[in-house]
Amino acid sequence: MPTHAAQAGLDSTAPRRNLVLGMAWGLQLEDLQLFSRSLRRVCPAADIVLLAKDASPAARQLAAAERIQLLPLTNCYYGLCKSAAKRNPKESRKRIRNYLGIKLVNAVMAAAYPLVRLGYTRAECLEIRHEIRKLIVHTYSSRFVQYLDFLRNQSALYDKVMLTDVRDVCFQTDPFARIPDNQLWMFQEEGPLTLGSEIRNRRWVEATFGKPVLRRIAHNRILCAGITIGSYANILGYLETMAPELLSRSPVYIPDQGIHNAMAYTGAFDHLHPVIVKNGDGPVVTVGLMTEAQFQWNAAGQLVDAAGVPYAVIHQFDRHPKLVAAFQKLAT
Repeated sequence: MPTHAAQAGLDSTAPRRNLVLGMAWGLQLEDLQLFSRSLRRVCPAADIVLLAKDASPAARQLAAAERIQLLPLTNCYYGLCKSAAKRNPKESRKRIRNYLGIKLVNAVMAAAYPLVRLGYTRAECLEIRHEIRKLIVHTYSSRFVQYLDFLRNQSALYDKVMLTDVRDVCFQTDPFARIPDNQLWMFQEEGPLTLGSEIRNRRWVEATFGKPVLRRIAHNRILCAGITIGSYANILGYLETMAPELLSRSPVYIPDQGIHNAMAYTGAFDHLHPVIVKNGDGPVVTVGLMTEAQFQWNAAGQLVDAAGVPYAVIHQFDRHPKLVAAFQKLAT
């Protein structure tokens, strides 16, 4: 199915559009209402594309009404979650079975490689291995690989791209307005926690890159992998740089955030003109680790920064009941 922009034609002289690209698993009407309606109010002309799995009929109906394209989220490995084992033994057994299956697939791939090389070129063999790995990566990491597959060959359509979470994101103003044409903007979470002091992020970085890299970047504040904004070329470059790391790491953990942080702070994205934005200093505010005492409001009921400028994007608002109540009006 063509995107809304593609339906308008491929005239190279037409102005390129902005794109909001996200993933939604088990999408329900209430999850989509605030995201879609608040976004349409500030970006009525933007394309919105969501990789979706198990979306409810009501959510699909709303997506059609809001001109949101839902693409199928590819099935992939779901991860081994110890906490789930305590709550749901059946689910834990399934994930353990999947993990052992992955080990078997990798062993078979290694053993069969010499035979495969008899019938295919080295480049074709690498492509086969790449496609198989895409099926066993953790879902949260898989979204970036699927974003990359979607965005390739779309340069004639899109100017700027926002990669975003869906369920816990709402919009107050245009998220693209403050983003320069040739930069990649990544957004920190609230301090004082760092990659070395926050237990989950420390574990993710160490599990994917090891202790030497963790020690090197441990003093930095956490970058949230849930939202990244930049020009089409810079977002494409970001995804192309991330994909090999995502596909080569163990899917037992959720490594996307660890890889996002490690690569940002070790210079892997330097060729993309990255801008690391302190929480509260840019168009996106991640409120999950903030307290209600830190929230400032203007007379219009918008959440604003220290200078009184409304934030374009509020992320993780669902962790604060006061924010949920305040933003419900944006969903109507």
